[in-house]
Amino acid sequence: HELSGGERQRALIGSALACEPKLLLLDEPTSGLDQEAKQGLIELLQKLKQTLGLSLLIVSHDRAVLTQLCSRTLTIKEGKISGELSFKTTPLFWPAPEDRKPEPLLEVTHLSAMYP
Repeated sequence: HELSGGERQRALIGSALACEPKLLLLDEPTSGLDQEAKQGLIELLQKLKQTLGLSLLIVSHDRAVLTQLCSRTLTIKEGKISGELSFKTTPLFWPAPEDRKPEPLLEVTHLSAMYP
C-alpha cells in the first residue's frame, strides 16, 4: 500500500508530535499536494495549534497557506529581514509578481541553537 502525499504529511507530523514539542518547523508543508489534501492539512494544523497550543514556524512560498496559518510573516533577503507583515493588524496586500522568480518569504542557510 502506498500513502498519498497528504497521508505522508500527516504521518510525518504525527511522528514529530510524539515528543510533544512546543514548536513545529514545517518546510513547504503543502508542496506537491492537491487542493483537497492541502486544505485538509491546513485544517489539521489549525486544530493542532488550538488544541495543543502548538507554535508553527513555516517556510513557504504559498501565500494562501501563510494567511491561513500564520499571524505574522517575515521576508528575509541576503540574511536580513527585509519585510514583516502581521495578518492580525495589517491589511493583507501581496503585490502580484511580475515576470520574475518570486523572492523567498523565508530562507535560512545556517541555523544553530544552544540550549542550557
